[in-house]
Amino acid sequence: MQSLSEYLYSLESRRGEHTAWVIRWGIAAFFLGISFLQGNLSILPIALVLALYNLLLKAVKQIESGLLSYTSVMAETLAVSLAVFFSSSGESLLFSAISPFLWIFFILLYSASLRLNEKLILFSSVINITGMNSVYLAGYISDPRRFEEAYSGACLSDQVMRTLFLMALGLLLLNRPRIIRRILKNRQDFFDKMKETNFRFREELESLARDASLTTREEEVLRELLKGKTYRMIGDSLCISVDTAKSHIKKLYRKLGINSRNELYGLIQENRMKEGKNR
Repeated sequence: MQSLSEYLYSLESRRGEHTAWVIRWGIAAFFLGISFLQGNLSILPIALVLALYNLLLKAVKQIESGLLSYTSVMAETLAVSLAVFFSSSGESLLFSAISPFLWIFFILLYSASLRLNEKLILFSSVINITGMNSVYLAGYISDPRRFEEAYSGACLSDQVMRTLFLMALGLLLLNRPRIIRRILKNRQDFFDKMKETNFRFREELESLARDASLTTREEEVLRELLKGKTYRMIGDSLCISVDTAKSHIKKLYRKLGINSRNELYGLIQENRMKEGKNR
């Protein structure tokens, strides 16, 4: 059975995968717009292929495969590299033409980090750095007259700086999964401690339920809330829908005269202090 931290981590990873899917649509739409604005039909097939690939990913979203994420990173980086190369309206790609599109490689790297997989982030860093520099060199190689300029001091130093920035971003984003994992682990530790002392709240729960005239179901929901569970986890535990769980929580909050889970903890603590004084 998954722990709370593992469940929330996998949930955050799936959300990241969906956000990456939305970002891919934005990139496809951007290059479609560039294609029509420039009248450059060479970009159009690339943008359409990227859009169709995104539709395919939506169709197979139920497949849990790490390989699919790596394939997505490879495909989107290749598509963007080709689109940037052909965005010069048929002319040779000068370095100045790369600059406005360089931010896309940073977005691709950020998109990969949303999946919360260190190996995928490292893979995306290598792929995007390779793609960016390949486009740079290919643009100059396609025009022999500008080949020497590619290795001139100014152009080369600018490209090295861009590469270093992309590498630095990759190293920074490598910490993203660790930070989220650490936060969720701390939350798990907190709720584990709450669970260990949960028996102390049994009498308080029964007293609260009796004083507030809670129904049996609302009392069950109250117990699950104190375990730190989310709406969805409460629904799964009690075999009810998320909306039903939310409805029960709103009702019991209203009966207890509170508005949040933190206030619920505070209410129980106050009752315990009162009982301690009475003793």
